[in-house]
Amino acid sequence: FVLRMPFLGELIKEITMLQLFRSLALLQEGGMSVVPALEIAVCAVDNTALRADFMYIIADVRAGHPLSAALQGALFDRQEAVLLITIGEESG
Repeated sequence: FVLRMPFLGELIKEITMLQLFRSLALLQEGGMSVVPALEIAVCAVDNTALRADFMYIIADVRAGHPLSAALQGALFDRQEAVLLITIGEESG
């Protein structure tokens, strides 16, 4: 219900994505691969609806799709961030 609210829902999504990507970056800097790092980073997400969406993202990445493609098809609607992730994937 809260995620559907005009301002508050977007704010919660932004904060959740920030926490997820911060955790993911720290885990990858430590040497973890993407899928296990995503699985651990999702544990930090408190919202159950967002966590369920992230599980679909993890399943897409596990199936071999790039993270940017999985995010584009899911709840993530920030094109700038998806493009940054795409560049990061291409450059290693």
